Amino acid sequence: MATYDLVIRNGLVIDPASEFAGAFSVGVEAGKVATLTTTAITGHREIDASGLVVAPGFVDVHTHVDGNRAAGYELIKMGVTSAIGGNCGNFTWFDNPDAMKQRLHQQKDYDVINFNRLDRDWADLLQEIDSQGYPVNLGLLAGSATLRLKAGANDPNAPATAAQLAEMCRIAARSIEAGCFGVSFGVMYTPGMTHEELVALFGVAARYQGIAAVHPRHGGTGLPGVVPSALVGHQEIIDAAREAGARLQISHIAHQIAYQSRPYDDLTRRGLLMVEQARAQGIDVMADCMPLAQNVLEVGLPLTAALYEMLPLVEKQLGRKIENVVFVKEGPHKGKGLTPALYRQIKEESPMTALALKAMKEDLVIQTLLPDWCFVGSDIGDKFYPAQAKVIGNYVREHGVFTLIQALQKCTSVPAQRFGLKHKGRIAVGADADFTIFNADTLSGTHTFMADQAETTGIEYVIVNGVPVMSEGKLLDTLPGKSMRHVPW
Repeated sequence: MATYDLVIRNGLVIDPASEFAGAFSVGVEAGKVATLTTTAITGHREIDASGLVVAPGFVDVHTHVDGNRAAGYELIKMGVTSAIGGNCGNFTWFDNPDAMKQRLHQQKDYDVINFNRLDRDWADLLQEIDSQGYPVNLGLLAGSATLRLKAGANDPNAPATAAQLAEMCRIAARSIEAGCFGVSFGVMYTPGMTHEELVALFGVAARYQGIAAVHPRHGGTGLPGVVPSALVGHQEIIDAAREAGARLQISHIAHQIAYQSRPYDDLTRRGLLMVEQARAQGIDVMADCMPLAQNVLEVGLPLTAALYEMLPLVEKQLGRKIENVVFVKEGPHKGKGLTPALYRQIKEESPMTALALKAMKEDLVIQTLLPDWCFVGSDIGDKFYPAQAKVIGNYVREHGVFTLIQALQKCTSVPAQRFGLKHKGRIAVGADADFTIFNADTLSGTHTFMADQAETTGIEYVIVNGVPVMSEGKLLDTLPGKSMRHVPW
């Protein structure tokens, strides 16, 4: 009888890519799937998965963990075994979780200059992971805001000079050659970014068959003549992708288009149609989506300043009061809706107060996630949101939106294929031995509006490269994760 490093027996094994599902034993050897069999096998370590689903480890390509070990373990709690960091233009690599949390708390305006350690590089983190380990497998994108800072373009509101842009492109190319999967952009946070800058950096990603992952310039319905809508921001990056021949990844697309409009779902419908039309024209565009449990975004007071300074003008043009969607998340005014008067008071008393923006509509988020070209990303940073568990658990079992295999595809094989992770997101002989083993009847992801904590339930085992990092629902002190590096094909 064959003996393996690890054997998982008695579970329902699902390979979402092939839509295969069956009662098989999985044998793992040297961090790889060595066999799928119905015959008796033994292992030096064995897991009884009776009554559980044995799925590929979840693949999350939109995160901000960026090497933070505590955040890596949060990914494990979510069932994620492979992640891409460096999204939205930034690279937030800190020495310890306390430093990260303190910096995030102090910089609620997302000041990219204070967010980056310019004495470190993407290649340095990849090398550190290979030498010291990490809870999950981690790959990176080279952030455009960080590229700007490294090239001396320190003002996010000003265009980069020709010399600075050339240096940004040089550093981006060097970073992709070192293993980054492409370039990420937070255009909303870099108002000075021009079309020429976008196209040039999109072109670097295209040259290496990498990804251009973009947080667009605008979100929501906008107001004609005052604030552009999300559709303007989407068109900007689709045009840049067309011109550069880049593979465009729209980051957390529901953040931009899943808002009530007139008619109710018009913005969502038009946003999805815009992507469909671009794809029909041959533009390689896909998107990731964060399925917000209670439609919550955490923002800081400075990001709402423009809205509240011009709110009286906007209401006058609309001829009506605007529904309150921003709430105070901490301090003596916690739980209150943010009125112009309260905004001015907090601005004077405590301008870095955290706020919660409740604007997106969950039924529209679900509509956004339905197309084949859209899959799940969590946007996890110092806070975590149980994105995959919500889709595979709640959206399957309670909402009936997807079959179990469809939901798993959006959390495993589709994002893995999008980023060229050839041995991830599968359970097949030769695939990496990354597994998430869960109870399909209890798997759930919850995050209550205004709550400080989110919760994932139903995940029993998480295995990375053949090594358990969660066993019987409890985290283990192991670091089997490796760096993931882009290889042009």
